[in-house]
Amino acid sequence: MNETLDILYKLITLENKNGYKDNSALDGFEKTVTERCDREIKRFKNDQIQKLLMDIKTFAQGYNTANSAIRQVKVTEIGRMLLTLRDLIQNYHPNETTTQKYISQIETKERVLQYKQEGRYDSAIADLESILETNPEDTFALSHLAHIYLLMGNFEESNRLIDISLKLDPSNVFANRIKGDILFMEGYLDESASVYEGIINLKPDDPYTYSKLGTIYRKQNRMNDALSILKRGLEIDPENPSLHKALGDVYSQLGDDENAVSEYQKAIDIDPEDEYALKGIVLSKSKDKDINASISQLQKVLKIPSHSQNPHLHALLGLYYKQIGQYDLAISEIRESLKLNPDSIYFQTQLAFCYSKAGQYQKVIELLEPIIKIRPKDRLVAQALAKAYINVKRIEDARKLLIDMLYIYPKDHFLRSTLTKIGKIKTGDKNVRDDQRNKPD
Repeated sequence: MNETLDILYKLITLENKNGYKDNSALDGFEKTVTERCDREIKRFKNDQIQKLLMDIKTFAQGYNTANSAIRQVKVTEIGRMLLTLRDLIQNYHPNETTTQKYISQIETKERVLQYKQEGRYDSAIADLESILETNPEDTFALSHLAHIYLLMGNFEESNRLIDISLKLDPSNVFANRIKGDILFMEGYLDESASVYEGIINLKPDDPYTYSKLGTIYRKQNRMNDALSILKRGLEIDPENPSLHKALGDVYSQLGDDENAVSEYQKAIDIDPEDEYALKGIVLSKSKDKDINASISQLQKVLKIPSHSQNPHLHALLGLYYKQIGQYDLAISEIRESLKLNPDSIYFQTQLAFCYSKAGQYQKVIELLEPIIKIRPKDRLVAQALAKAYINVKRIEDARKLLIDMLYIYPKDHFLRSTLTKIGKIKTGDKNVRDDQRNKPD
């Protein structure tokens, strides 16, 4: 019951926060509330509590088809009933220690989600293991622990935990996603596709599933299936950048660069910070073409008044210059992008990468130190920043950064080899500037 109360409280909080858009749960508000109430009605043998659970379940009915005003009424009333339910449970379990444990567990789970967002996996793991010591069948703890191990590259442990979670709750969409991702990352494309096809049956309106299936079908060279599933996903969520990027990848593999660029551009229109989409445009536009001719064409476009203030076009030109090694020109264009859009983290990182190529490492540090605090799991940023630290002889800063990143990405060859190399460097020694210059940014 404690886990159900936790989940339902979070649902109504998210619905209030998001304007009653029915996006608080992967399976939808109504279905999640109904399933949770049904589960506790079977488990909790108390007439008052069972009746209140039935009332909550009844009040949630029709949520997915109701307008926002009616949804607001439903959420408010369910919130009131949850407060009553909490009081009933506390009276049913008058033991103050039990109540305190329940409150503590809610706080622990909220803390876990925060730790995951910050990339503090060791702290999240410790909290999740403490939950499992109390309740080994807590599916929240099992699935989130499996997810963390997957992010860390420990597929064996992730697989073991997610199988336990799915045995307890086979219809859990989040757990099924993790299972599909494990199979995908291990190269079992057929099995991964089968899992994601099953998720569509569980949640037909989940855009992530359509995007992932499109990627899997493309890698299987099932191009018609990939196009079909991605277009189905876009019918459900036309403003989803992941679907546009996946569709752009399919068109690119088919050699249809015009449609590929169109889809990548749609992703950028939705999320101007989307690095993957901008790189897709660069690759599609420069594929099988003279890069100098592309630069010349883009220079002409930027002379048109209606395009001269477009930061993405300046960034694109800068990336072209970077490709041919003209780093000073690349820096100039990306600085112009940043001038037009000074809050863009993407433009800041690209400018830092150009400075790195030009050997201006202090400027790399000035740009990337604030960014690594915002994006602590960004490998490219960490690699470029570590390289800059080494070249300005801040060896201990480089060592600490590399160790932190290796905890997240234990199999990253660049991070590990760089850490091994600087282990032989003393802080005051002459640096390995030339060796590091050619490392990827």
